[in-house]
Amino acid sequence: MAYSVEQEKSSVAQRAVSSDALKPQPQPMRWWDYLWISIYWFGITFLWSGYNGIVLPVLNARFVDNHIVGTALGLVTGAGMIVAIVVQPVAGALSDRNHSRWGKRRPFIALGTLVEVIVLLGMMMVASWWGLLLGTALLQLADNVAMGPYQGLMPDRVAPQNRGRASGSMAIAQISGNASGFVVAKLLLVDLNSIALVFIIFAVVKLLVLLPTLLLVKEDSHAPDMQRKPTGRWGIIEQELPFVREVSFTGLGRISWGLISDLRRERSFTILVLSRLIILTCPAMVTTFALYYLQDALKIKDPGSAFIGLVGIIILISLLVVYPASHFSDRIGRRKLIVAACIVGAVGVMGLAFAHSFNEVIVFGALLGAGWGAFSSIDWAYAIDVAPPDETGKFMGLSNLAGAGSLALAGLLGGPVADIFNAANPGTGFGYRVLLVIAALLFLLGALLLRWVEARPRTVAGGTNS
Repeated sequence: MAYSVEQEKSSVAQRAVSSDALKPQPQPMRWWDYLWISIYWFGITFLWSGYNGIVLPVLNARFVDNHIVGTALGLVTGAGMIVAIVVQPVAGALSDRNHSRWGKRRPFIALGTLVEVIVLLGMMMVASWWGLLLGTALLQLADNVAMGPYQGLMPDRVAPQNRGRASGSMAIAQISGNASGFVVAKLLLVDLNSIALVFIIFAVVKLLVLLPTLLLVKEDSHAPDMQRKPTGRWGIIEQELPFVREVSFTGLGRISWGLISDLRRERSFTILVLSRLIILTCPAMVTTFALYYLQDALKIKDPGSAFIGLVGIIILISLLVVYPASHFSDRIGRRKLIVAACIVGAVGVMGLAFAHSFNEVIVFGALLGAGWGAFSSIDWAYAIDVAPPDETGKFMGLSNLAGAGSLALAGLLGGPVADIFNAANPGTGFGYRVLLVIAALLFLLGALLLRWVEARPRTVAGGTNS
């Protein structure tokens, strides 16, 4: 058995080195290139931090009775994440196959974002829990059509030796988006009670980050064969955007089944996805239920402002550790730093579970922020290190099975658990403390799984880098 494992590792390394040697190497990047290629992440996290952290809990509480508020929130969150789990890797795989004059990834990013803007504007009129459920599912559908290919755009553009810096830039964009989304959503919905305005701002921000992504991020152009007469049901569209040939029940079914085979073939990557799912479920539980925790468990009079304070300290500390952590990972390795980050984060979340004052919440929130910032700084780079180099759109879409699945797991598991323990201990908010204990343990379990993950060697400057 040991011999076969070593054989597999050797074969993987040879394929990775050979593939990287044959691939056209990305052009050198200047500091502003990192800004433009990362900025779309700001829009993604701005939307979902504000939506999942403020808009969804507030609207959900308005539409359902208090004794089922946790379960109802979990169902909406879980349904949206199931859509994301299905759509994102398929969209990423389609973008791997697409070669047009506009590039492989950008047509998907543009289409998904424009549909997303339409859905956001339509959600200004949501007036029931069922409308909230439908709107969330449609929003996830549109967003993940863009997000899967976008995650392939960065490894297309960034050389292996620059991925640590790119991962740090991406983490800053994500964390900044998280902070801004929370603050803006709280101000517009909780303080000003304007449902329409919060969705308009979400739509405007997504359009603003789309423009530099389309206009300033360079991507190879593959002009279609103009000598070939357009045929088939899609005509000129099929000629210009070849991926539409796959858009059928048969084609999408074949791609989806292929994704399952890919996960079975790439064992290290599959374990990494499982590890990320477990780790990311921890902050997902915190952000999804923190507003209810502060209100019901700590009895804070202004839970909205306290929530912003908690999120603010988490994000501030995260921003402060992102770049030092990404550079330190070059010394000790990405996996070791992720394990250390998970331990620090687990201590912070466990402390939150037993906190009895807002001052304690701030202290332990800072620890969570330190762990979360260190993890975020290298998470993307580590996933790229493990993924097959020629299928980044597909495999980074698969990696987001963890991101999307974590929110689904947090909602579907956390909501009923909180309601059950809250019902057994009425008026105490005890269920939310139980969730935080579970979240801390998940941090540690996810870190433990990384011992079975092997990164691929990468070629840099005429040599091999692992």
